[in-house]
Amino acid sequence: VERATVSLALPKETLFVSKQVDPTASVMVELVEGRALSTKQIRGIKNLVAAAVPRLKSENVMLVSSDGVTLGDNDEMSQMGELSLVQQRYKLKEEKKLQQKIVEVIAPFVGGDDKVVSQVSVEFDFSQKSSTSEVYDPENVVRSEQVSEEKREGVQPEQVGGVPGTVSNIGPVKGLKSQKTVEKYTKNTGTTNYEVGKTVSTTKSQFARIKRITAAVVVDGKYKHKLDKDGNPTDELEYVPLDETDLKALTSLASRSVGIDAARGDQISVQNLQFERAATTAPDGVSKAVTFTQTYIAPFADLFKYIFVLILLLILYKKVIAPFADKMLEVSREDEEIEAPKLELEDDEGEDLIEKVQTMRKKVEEQLGMTSNLNEDELKHEVILEKVRTMAEDAPEEIASLLQALLSEEAEIPKADNKG
Repeated sequence: VERATVSLALPKETLFVSKQVDPTASVMVELVEGRALSTKQIRGIKNLVAAAVPRLKSENVMLVSSDGVTLGDNDEMSQMGELSLVQQRYKLKEEKKLQQKIVEVIAPFVGGDDKVVSQVSVEFDFSQKSSTSEVYDPENVVRSEQVSEEKREGVQPEQVGGVPGTVSNIGPVKGLKSQKTVEKYTKNTGTTNYEVGKTVSTTKSQFARIKRITAAVVVDGKYKHKLDKDGNPTDELEYVPLDETDLKALTSLASRSVGIDAARGDQISVQNLQFERAATTAPDGVSKAVTFTQTYIAPFADLFKYIFVLILLLILYKKVIAPFADKMLEVSREDEEIEAPKLELEDDEGEDLIEKVQTMRKKVEEQLGMTSNLNEDELKHEVILEKVRTMAEDAPEEIASLLQALLSEEAEIPKADNKG
């Protein structure tokens, strides 16, 4: 991402829950030319923006490219595609592991890896299931017990009745034997509370469960030298198939190595067939080179490209850049180390040189009209005056300001002396 712009829409706070509106956000990203965002990156940007704003959900974040293309619209489809790709990779990885197990188990008994070919197909169940179960303990424990007992004893009240007449209307007569019946009432109540033991377990299935395994294994037979008429072995080889006992043993080993379960419906087949290849002659140099290249070099082809470019750059630096830089440094050192030439003269040559210099000086003085009574101070004064004239012609304003400053300083000096 080269540049990004984030816009937020934050609603006003309200006390009514029914009137609350969730905030939204829009993000415009400008991508580097030739680059694109993956589904994981788009989801990560949305989650990052949503986490920075309160009550903002990732589904309320809109991501748009600088070209106006909406990013992340098909998140569910992309997630399903990614999940399917992960499942396919997992399936191929597990099948390859099982194939390698079969080869490693059988190869030592048949003479090498090149004499075994195995193919395994595994059917997985990638559905996610979760189950919850509750188990009650049959051995109950008494938690509490309550017993209630009621007892009542008494006489039942008399009721007026009988033959119509005076006696029955006035009630029982005193002095006569009472015919009241005795009433007895008894009630027992008991309540017992038991503690019921309960176990709750939640089980979630694993990522991939094997539903069925199907394996096919082909092994090469044995080879022995043919015998001539006299019973001596020759250079020609003869194919000898494996017997049933060997095949059963190999089948059992292969089944145990990959976990074949007959109850699950797994199947495995081990067959002995002659391989169509040159079994009598060793591979030549070209085939060895091709095999070595495909096995060891081809997987690292991309890495070798970068190493090759790095070696070329190193050779260029050692053969071209470094010598050129050293040569330039040597030239600069030679320029700095150049010194004035030293004159080593013998005595005779030194005297001749002095005479020549004096002769040349006289000629110059004669041409300039100077006498032998040359005053060097006057000559210096004239040279200085000539330089001052040249400077005054070239920069008259600067010379005038300089003279003015000198005059002002000379005028201030006498004033200071008078005050003192």
